[in-house]
Amino acid sequence: MTQGVSTRRTLPREPRWELNAKALQTKQLILDQARALFLERGYGGTRVEHITNACGLSRGAFYAYFASKLEVFEVLGTSTYKSQLAVIARLGELPRPCSPDDVREWVGEYFAFMAEHGAFMLSSAQGGPQDRN
Repeated sequence: MTQGVSTRRTLPREPRWELNAKALQTKQLILDQARALFLERGYGGTRVEHITNACGLSRGAFYAYFASKLEVFEVLGTSTYKSQLAVIARLGELPRPCSPDDVREWVGEYFAFMAEHGAFMLSSAQGGPQDRN
């Protein structure tokens, strides 16, 4: 087993309370900062401490929202996957025959998806957690 790499999968935890607007902002901050750090440092080079420092949060605050760094990574991956499916589905919804404007609109949506998720997809494929199963 590679040091620091866990092969155990965690299920996303439901918070012990209903998330209000402030809590949702905090959770999103953790996800945004973690995404940036994963892109900058790679999954293996990013520690929970890096994420909490970037967010200005305590470790306890981090663990109130996520069970582990792996769970954060999996939430980001799931979000990326769902966004990708939505963009692909939109392509299938274009009218037949479609106009150049329809195609331009879809290509714009695809580029917006890639601007938001493309770097994460590439970096996670090259340096994400190693699954031994």
